[in-house]
Amino acid sequence: MPCVGAYAHTDANPLDLLTEGDIFSLMAQIETIDHLIDELGGPSEIGRWLNIGSNAVSNWSLRGEVPSGWHLRIYIELCKRGRTVNPAVFGLTDEEAAPLMHRGRMAAARPSKRLPVGAAA
Repeated sequence: MPCVGAYAHTDANPLDLLTEGDIFSLMAQIETIDHLIDELGGPSEIGRWLNIGSNAVSNWSLRGEVPSGWHLRIYIELCKRGRTVNPAVFGLTDEEAAPLMHRGRMAAARPSKRLPVGAAA
């Protein structure tokens, strides 16, 4: 899944902003759970990041499934790294993932109109 809204803040053509490394990353989409785990630094690193045991991360490969509770957090981290992931890695079909790929769905957050706690109106 490509990261949605990554270039929503600019009028520039996203293709003009890609570096050679970006192009390689796009060509090397993450296709498997094992590749996902490797990309994120291995079971120990992911375990520290998600505050779970490395054996739990290793079980993702054994079971062929990343628990759904981690999908969004992992997807966001991959976007930060400029990586793309096949929706099948998260157990999704292209049709199920299509709403995430729509440009307007996850555009940059708008500033909150609420005032911070303790701020004068």
